[in-house]
Amino acid sequence: MLYVVKRDGREVKFNSQKISNAIKKASNEIGEKLKESQVLECTQKVINYIECEKKEKISVEEVQNLVEKALVESGYKNIQRAYSSYRKERTRVREIKSDLMKVINKIGIETDRDNANVGHNFSSKLLRIASESNKWHNLYNMPKYLAKAHEIGEVYFHDLDSYNLTINCLHIPTGEILKKGFNTGYGTIKPPKRIETAAELSCILLQSTQNDMFGGQSHPDFDNDMAEFIEPTREEIRKELKSYGIEGEKLESLIEEKLNDRVHQAMQGVVYNLNTMHSRAGSQVPFSSINLGIPNSKDAALVCEVFLQEYCKGLGKGEQPIFPNIIFRVKQGVNREPEDPYYYLYKLACEVASKRMNPTFMNIDADFNKEFYDKGYMPATMGCRTYLMKNINGEPGCKGRGNIAPITINLPRIGIEANNDIDKFFEILQERLVLAKEALLHRYSVLKNLKVKDLPFVAGQGLMKGSENLSSDDSIEPVLKQGTWGIGFIGLAEALIALIGEHHGESQRARELGLRIVIL
Repeated sequence: MLYVVKRDGREVKFNSQKISNAIKKASNEIGEKLKESQVLECTQKVINYIECEKKEKISVEEVQNLVEKALVESGYKNIQRAYSSYRKERTRVREIKSDLMKVINKIGIETDRDNANVGHNFSSKLLRIASESNKWHNLYNMPKYLAKAHEIGEVYFHDLDSYNLTINCLHIPTGEILKKGFNTGYGTIKPPKRIETAAELSCILLQSTQNDMFGGQSHPDFDNDMAEFIEPTREEIRKELKSYGIEGEKLESLIEEKLNDRVHQAMQGVVYNLNTMHSRAGSQVPFSSINLGIPNSKDAALVCEVFLQEYCKGLGKGEQPIFPNIIFRVKQGVNREPEDPYYYLYKLACEVASKRMNPTFMNIDADFNKEFYDKGYMPATMGCRTYLMKNINGEPGCKGRGNIAPITINLPRIGIEANNDIDKFFEILQERLVLAKEALLHRYSVLKNLKVKDLPFVAGQGLMKGSENLSSDDSIEPVLKQGTWGIGFIGLAEALIALIGEHHGESQRARELGLRIVIL
């Protein structure tokens, strides 16, 4: 009795019918259907090969090798190639399953903190397991040449687990949404009337938006948006104090004193909430950014000043707040020079940065920013990567827009492949740029199948530009056309070392070559 040893070590009785079925399937795959007699002839050849070896046990791989040999010797080379291709595909599927099981087992023991805002709890581990599973699903279902490019490191698909599910990040139109109210899916939130409520709801906006997306979110004009709720709060305080019979200068002094206290409470709440409230099934805190620094009123300046002060204090025991990323905008005539009206805010921001390494600073006088600022569009950034202002499909600006998906090109790999040949490097780089473009276009073709109801908050509540007139069953494709699709790179210094033996910080030649690479 002949036994076949399966890949998992099990032994089963040899069954020649399985060989016949495999040959038929391979022939049908390429449209070259064999007669039953031809199939049986090939099968018999395989049996003869096995009998010649006089084995009691034979592995699956050995049987498959003999099937290919029989097909070639019978003159069916096309069928042999189809059979071989099928074998490779099945091997790939098995490897995916095996790798996935290893990853799941590892996550069950301990969650790696790939992101600082992801924890180790049950929700985090469950999310990681789902994430790893969907990564393999997406690799398996995309064109093979794209999957291979990712697997061998030619390019890197960011957030592969979200490839078919959602988009990256968003500059929330905070002021507009707060003025009209919103629905998180469990009930309607009315427009706030006080600074404390507005500040709290600004955090809810970040949290709810993050549940729909895989990247971060920002308030692109936080101080000016929050300033809208200062005057109503001031009037509420005024009304209360007047009811106590307080009038005149004392009234105005007490109003501003109490208002200052309430703004401090509101801004402290923002810092605390963004470092404690959970998003994405409780697995992490919101990845958030706040843009400020160019107030258009004294009330906005108050919000900016107090927020920086509260952030500088840290959390309850002085701990460093992980979030939000703070982007302080610097502008000539506004806050850059000592004679500017809001220079004291810039000075405070520098003091906070020296202690907390946050905020980072954005130069509004730079040509690419000033162009839009002069037209009435306030530049903002996501804090870690996303910057967008131009728009080929509509009005410029950042509100209601973000990055849809990024991909990264591995420059050191190209440097090694070029083998000191600079012309070859640029030739390969051009090919990788085309590959990256094709990858993003494929991701676009996948994402446009999503409907508004798949992104119920950011699309359903009109946070994203392009979603305004869509119904729940409409495609999100209009939204996809309003965002950016990013091609980035990694490892410029290492690529230069591979090419010419030194990086851009070591010689003028390397610096010039580096510039050629990044402006290609």
